[in-house]
Amino acid sequence: MKTKYTTWTLIITSLLILLLVIVFNTPIPISITMEGLKVKMDDKSFYESVTLTFEGNYHINLFKKDEFSGMLVVAGYKYSEETHTMLNLEITNAVNGYTITYKVKNADKYTPYPLDKFGNISSKKLLNDVVIIVFNKESESSTGGGYSATNAVCIVANETSYERAIEKAECALGITRK
Repeated sequence: MKTKYTTWTLIITSLLILLLVIVFNTPIPISITMEGLKVKMDDKSFYESVTLTFEGNYHINLFKKDEFSGMLVVAGYKYSEETHTMLNLEITNAVNGYTITYKVKNADKYTPYPLDKFGNISSKKLLNDVVIIVFNKESESSTGGGYSATNAVCIVANETSYERAIEKAECALGITRK
């Protein structure tokens, strides 16, 4: 009787381990469209609706941050709507997030690193609470752009309330209210 119990325990444990290995090593194909708000941190009266589309593979990782590989299209931003290749994104909820970088499709032969930085993305697991901090291309042309927390343009997905969008944007920028 004891050996039968031990055998079943071993089989169930082995199946659970196999299931975990499969889940955490197999990318999940996704195609998600989210509505959100674009807000400006220096103009509290500005906001407009925007659509974000994630198409590609989501990688759930057990011991490191999740990753998204594929294409992120932000309606109204020509560069993200073109067929440039986007480098893999690390999904992190850290302040300032992870840089969204596209490989330039028609770069000339003199461009050593044909990359363009769109902005930073901050998100919880499974693309919950997505906030994109859009780079201002004029601020640091040599590095693809930058932003200041005081004048940043942020896109907050799945949010229709202006006040909540500003709160999430401030959190992504590391701004604390007094």
